[in-house]
Amino acid sequence: MQSEDARYLKRKIRSRSIDVHPTEKALVVNYELEALILGDLGDPLLGDRKECQKIIRLKSLNEETDCSALAKEVVEKCSLIHPTKLDEVEQLIYYLQNRKDASLTNSLCVDREEISRPSSSGSGTESPSSNSGVLVEKANINHIESYVELLYEDIPDKVNGSALILQLARNPDNLEELGSNESVLSALSRVLREDWKKSIELSTNIVYIFFCFSTYSQFHHVILQYKIGSLCMEVIDYELRRYDQWRDDIETRQRKSENGSFTGHGNTPPSAGEVRRRQIEGASSATDCPSEPRRKGIEPGVSHIPVASGDNRRRALEGPNTAVESWKRQGEAGNPPAQSPSLTVFDPKEELHKTKEDLEKMSRKFHSLIKKQDQLLRVSFYLLLNVAEDTKVEDKMRRKNVVGMLTKTLDRDNIDLLILVLTFLKKLAIFRENVDDMLHCHDKAMKI
Repeated sequence: MQSEDARYLKRKIRSRSIDVHPTEKALVVNYELEALILGDLGDPLLGDRKECQKIIRLKSLNEETDCSALAKEVVEKCSLIHPTKLDEVEQLIYYLQNRKDASLTNSLCVDREEISRPSSSGSGTESPSSNSGVLVEKANINHIESYVELLYEDIPDKVNGSALILQLARNPDNLEELGSNESVLSALSRVLREDWKKSIELSTNIVYIFFCFSTYSQFHHVILQYKIGSLCMEVIDYELRRYDQWRDDIETRQRKSENGSFTGHGNTPPSAGEVRRRQIEGASSATDCPSEPRRKGIEPGVSHIPVASGDNRRRALEGPNTAVESWKRQGEAGNPPAQSPSLTVFDPKEELHKTKEDLEKMSRKFHSLIKKQDQLLRVSFYLLLNVAEDTKVEDKMRRKNVVGMLTKTLDRDNIDLLILVLTFLKKLAIFRENVDDMLHCHDKAMKI
């Protein structure tokens, strides 16, 4: 079919059934949408049919609501409902009014359910807010204002509020309402911009919310308006650099632990005699004051404060190591010497054991960080991949070194993240400039 043959587009809407929403105070209108492309003579050239739904939320419905008046208002405002179905709409509203549901209360929803972490959502990414065996509050779209208020509290409340909003965003039926709520989007973008370094869970929740918008092209303007793509690239760059710092630090500590070089004087632990010698030398140097300028006519080690001549002679003869010698004499006499503040007992085995324990603790923290980073990196790259449908947006990403970030992520072990990164690189490889950027990373290019 040639493009000039298609002159007209005709749409037909056929109303189907009306039902109540299973959990909310809302009506669900089912209808069929038929689209026809007509030629010059009015004959159909191409057609398609699709089953659709429209959700009509009745926020003002309560025990004192006039069901008849509300039904008339719904029929007048919704063109999908024929006036002959007024009685049916009234009966459904009456049923919703008398249905016992937690969503009919005026307080925050306190219905809690124990959920396990899903392997993936409908978009192929894990939910960062759902943890195995953790009681999670069930979100309700009617309480969105209360969730936004949590974003103005401390970090734990912000994490909780963003997790509740994420539950709503994961339902495609709520995206249109959330996308038109400027207070919600402004609060989320502000928290991400100001607090993304303070909590990786908070960053993951908010980026995931905007990722839900990025899966639909009609909501890409939300991502661009609040500059979420630029923020995601800052987050990715920071997390990659933090990963490198942790890995280098752990490798350095591991080498020292394997070689036993925790003293900085060679690769083997010092002998007991060497340790004792260093302790004595440290005590001697602690009593000397080499940096103090000498006065003319005064011998070193002799006080220049006016005292009896006998004291001066005794100080000159004993020298500056009197404190150490006194400490030794106490030990030889059988009396337990007092602990010198400048002497510390050094046990090589104990020090090595402590170093290994610190290394194990640090490794556990690093593995926990990697899991959280993998979630954040995956949802961030996925968001960028979705909005990269626009070539202008993709070119902006290239100028901010998105290719370097993607190739650097190839060091990871998460299979889902690697598949996403390779998919993104494959898309970018269409343009010669991106291929040149990939070739600049020789080691990473060999992995690809």
